[in-house]
Amino acid sequence: MSEKPYFEETHEARLRNWVLYQMLRGAGWAAVLMIAIGAFFLVLRLIAGLLPENPYAALDVIEAGKTLLPLI
Repeated sequence: MSEKPYFEETHEARLRNWVLYQMLRGAGWAAVLMIAIGAFFLVLRLIAGLLPENPYAALDVIEAGKTLLPLI
């Protein structure tokens, strides 16, 4: 039989596994951050779709109401 401990981790293997875990953990946090930023911009885009194209359109309606109010 071989004298190599196949099921025991050496110090080198533990260090490699720790480094890989840390890199994958950082990549996971970066993915979460990017998804959150994308969701934020998507919400802004949806809100912008609800707003009128002309921001002064509401002022025109108010002015028209002021001229019609005395006539009523």
